[in-house]
Order: sequence, then C-alpha cells, then structure tokens
Amino acid sequence: MNKFIQDAERTFHIYKQSSIIEKYVRIKPSEKNYQGISERLDKSINEYFYIPN
Repeated sequence: MNKFIQDAERTFHIYKQSSIIEKYVRIKPSEKNYQGISERLDKSINEYFYIPN
C-alpha cells in the first residue's frame, strides 16, 4: 500500500505516523466519495490532528 502510482490522477493518500493508511486512486468527485474520505479521517484523529490558530 505504500507504493505511489506516478501517473494516477485525483489520488489521495491519508497518512498516520509516516505510513499510508488509506489510498484513493482515480477517485471521482461525489458525495459518497467525500463521505468515505471524511469518515476515514475521523477514524484517524489524535491529539496532533488539529493545527492551532
């Protein structure tokens, strides 16, 4: 899972502790896909997730 696809478009990698924990390749913009990314980010929240202003 830690390999990059160099010529993939619309690719998102979600990292946790320097490892890719989720990868979305050639993802199309849709409410379902947005929800999937949001849910995965919500599962990985820790004390370092938020950046103070």
